[in-house]
Amino acid sequence: MDNVSVWSAKAWGYHDLLCDYWTSSSPAHPSGVCFKNGHGSDKLADSLGFIMKNQNQFTWPADAGSNGLVLIDLPATDESRDAATWMNQVRGSDASFASAAD
Repeated sequence: MDNVSVWSAKAWGYHDLLCDYWTSSSPAHPSGVCFKNGHGSDKLADSLGFIMKNQNQFTWPADAGSNGLVLIDLPATDESRDAATWMNQVRGSDASFASAAD
């Protein structure tokens, strides 16, 4: 996947584009994250970079299409903590994962 767009759905029918992330650059856009509508988050930018640069390390359902919508609810405190722990462990110990800065 070369591009992902992240939207916020605050209320039924109200969606706000937070950012786009491109793995490659073109005359139309640079590579990396581009925040929109005054949004910005170093943590989101770092996480998207990590995920997009390590796509081959994540499972993808065999019946999944190339275009899709993924809805993500706010994580519970323990889910956020577990995810942060996992990302820190992966970044520090597994050379098969690329860092977001690579």
